[in-house]
Amino acid sequence: MQSTLGKGSSTKDLIIQILSEEWPLTTKQIFERLTKKSGKSSTYQAVHKTLKQMLTEQVLELQDKKYVISKKWIETNKSKYETLLKFYSGSSEKKGSFKHLEFDSLLEWGQFIIFHFYFDYPNSEKKASVCFWRHTVCSFGLSEEETEACKKLFAYAPHYGISKSTTFLDDWSAKYLGKLGKKCICGKAYSPPDYTFVQGNHLLFTFFPKELEKVFNNFYETVEELGSEEASKYMSMITTKTKIFGIIIEDKELADFWRKEAASLFGRN
Repeated sequence: MQSTLGKGSSTKDLIIQILSEEWPLTTKQIFERLTKKSGKSSTYQAVHKTLKQMLTEQVLELQDKKYVISKKWIETNKSKYETLLKFYSGSSEKKGSFKHLEFDSLLEWGQFIIFHFYFDYPNSEKKASVCFWRHTVCSFGLSEEETEACKKLFAYAPHYGISKSTTFLDDWSAKYLGKLGKKCICGKAYSPPDYTFVQGNHLLFTFFPKELEKVFNNFYETVEELGSEEASKYMSMITTKTKIFGIIIEDKELADFWRKEAASLFGRN
């Protein structure tokens, strides 16, 4: 997985993260925040040079000698940055943290959710965690380590999975996750985008490329039993190299709103 807006990323990526959280900023302000965020020494001249390069690449633009992320660049990357576009199109006030992620396969995406998203983002109040899936993410083939991590997660706080679909594999996966402690239902419509995950006050949005989405949906819609052939196709699908994008934002109000929606779908108040 490549985290293009996270700690340990390149100077350019960190600058985008800084400006996605606060804008507009001068070169000096960006340099100060970059030094604090990265914990690495970088000269003022080097940062200035990087900013100029990002201007040339039209990633950034100047407003009264201060830097902001170019709306044109955001529009070009709209499928990945639509949440950030809303931030820039509305109030200039900061609206929580924003992090962009890239994954190289479905397997890498799934492992990030199990081992990082639920563990790295706090849920000290033990609020319900919710997954909104077009298809219940298949859980056969989980390693022993992944299975134990899921059991730990589901025991710490309530976990709910909601799927729009009712295929054989949706139903099978829902029942399997239920044995691990996650409550799942299938065939329910919901308002969040497909493959949205709610954890504490954080939201993870996932964007599959069209070709992967087509293959993924076709697999679920055609599988009618689980045998060695299906397992082989599944492993091939989740390990195939492809680019998957993710966006994590912090928004307590939206997280609570969708948590409440999930509760109503399960018949809870």
